[in-house]
Amino acid sequence: MVARLTDGRSDVEIAAAATKAGIGARALSPMFVDRPPEQGLVLGFSSFTPEEIRTAAIRLCGFL
Repeated sequence: MVARLTDGRSDVEIAAAATKAGIGARALSPMFVDRPPEQGLVLGFSSFTPEEIRTAAIRLCGFL
């Protein structure tokens, strides 16, 4: 899942803070090669239980 950031905050900084908190989120902007990068977070969820996803989402909201 991709969560786009439209308020000018750095996805790299938010992803780093999430990683420190144990949340697997990758910055979207470094993945752009041939056009201006967009800010966002790449979030995986397929191998987690609904409760794990809920807990991580609540913690991630603390950064957003």
